[in-house]
Amino acid sequence: MSEERILELVSKKVLGVITPKEQLELSALLGEHPEEQQQVGVLYEYMAAGYHNDEAVKQRKAEESWSRVLEKTTVAQQGSPFTDTVLPVTKKRRWYAVGVAASVLIVAGALIWFMAGRPAGTGKAANIVATNKGSKSMVVLPDHSKVWINSDTRLNYDESFGKGLREVTLEGEAYFEVEKNKDLPFIVHTSNMDIKVLGTAFNVRSYANEANAQTTLVRGSVQIKLLNKEAGKKIMLRPNEKAIVRNAAYHAVDAADTAEVTVVAVNRNGADSLIYETQWVSNRLAFENERLEHMLPVLERWYNITIIMKRKAPVQRTFSGVFDNDSIDDVLKTLKLTMGFDYRKDNSLVYIF
Repeated sequence: MSEERILELVSKKVLGVITPKEQLELSALLGEHPEEQQQVGVLYEYMAAGYHNDEAVKQRKAEESWSRVLEKTTVAQQGSPFTDTVLPVTKKRRWYAVGVAASVLIVAGALIWFMAGRPAGTGKAANIVATNKGSKSMVVLPDHSKVWINSDTRLNYDESFGKGLREVTLEGEAYFEVEKNKDLPFIVHTSNMDIKVLGTAFNVRSYANEANAQTTLVRGSVQIKLLNKEAGKKIMLRPNEKAIVRNAAYHAVDAADTAEVTVVAVNRNGADSLIYETQWVSNRLAFENERLEHMLPVLERWYNITIIMKRKAPVQRTFSGVFDNDSIDDVLKTLKLTMGFDYRKDNSLVYIF
């Protein structure tokens, strides 16, 4: 039963819909079954490889990931540095079976879940741009608008885009530079809000496993319509303002004293005067007064790793800083000194104590 539950939770993690409670459950299960941890780490990569758009690349990534699974489970007895245990052949075959099944179901399930969650009236999706963890992309839309797409993000738009409609659906994070067209407003749909613009530059961040969604306006103007508790409420943003919308799906309890939306001024990094929210476009990993528990999903996406918390992080400690092309080892060493934790890194798995 534990293997099936681990697989289910890993699948949710790949989809980006795992809740904090389920993340803690996954960490606990892996702690109770250390023999599964190495396999789960590589199986996670194997299933996540299915998100790649290019079929040849997807197949190659999946084959490479599964080859690593086989290598790590068969050469340990010859002194392999990857693992301390040898996975029995029967168990290895079972992991292969569930891995193949999961890799198929996870892609099909992702598409079904993603399409089912799209707002009504946007038509049939013809184009889906998706990035894996640890990768980024840029796409030019039919209207010549440019979109930079962060890690673990999915963007889709209809075949009718630019022909009476300019609408996209986003799950994840993207930076938009929209071509002006007063007759065709540009609309970004997320699970928490719709963002309507004419021509502007702005950043949208909307991950299911984060406490809030954000829209940051760099220039121009945007109108935000809320979709959750205050559905229908509209907010106008001015340049250098950020709207922070509470992600109800993240919170187990709908706290009445927590604001649905907050508008704040954005701060600029003193070193280069750039705002923190768009540093990722220049391949810089930026944090501003972030707690460790909120930084971990970002690190997982950025470096394509899995982080397992052994103890709850100190809530009073926060971190601000920018990492410019730093390795995950350098980042962990810095955070260890400032946030007060210890860690152990085992290939693509990181354990925080």
